[in-house]
Amino acid sequence: MSKWEELLRTPLREKRSPTEEDKKIRKFVEVGVKIYNRYRSPESTARFLRQWNNIVAVLFEGSFCTTCGVNDWIEDLKYILEDLGANVELLEIIEPNNEYKDSRIGIFKVEKLPQKIVDEPGENTLLT
Repeated sequence: MSKWEELLRTPLREKRSPTEEDKKIRKFVEVGVKIYNRYRSPESTARFLRQWNNIVAVLFEGSFCTTCGVNDWIEDLKYILEDLGANVELLEIIEPNNEYKDSRIGIFKVEKLPQKIVDEPGENTLLT
C-alpha cells in the first residue's frame, strides 16, 4: 500500500484551517474537474476527494475506454490543469480494490497557479 493510499484511508481530522493558497488550489482543481466532466462524462467522471496542501486526490469513475488505456483518462485532467496555466505533476494512480471496481484515484501535485482562469467561454474566475 502506497503512502497516498494510507492517507486516503485515514479519517479526515483537520488540524488547521485551510490557507488561502489551499482554497485557491481546490477552486482551481474543481474548475478543471468541471471542464473534464463536460467533455469526458459519462465514460469517465471526475470528483474532487481530498487535499493535503498542494496535493489533491481526484476520484475517476466510469466505464472508461480500455482500448485507449485507462490511465490516459486520469492523465487528461493533468493536461487540462496545465492548459489552464498551472504546473501539475501526476504523482500516482491508485486502483482501489473495493466497491469502486470501475474507478481510479489520481494523486496530483499542483504548483504555480495562474492569476485567473477561464471556466466558461467569455468568463474569468479570479484566483487571487
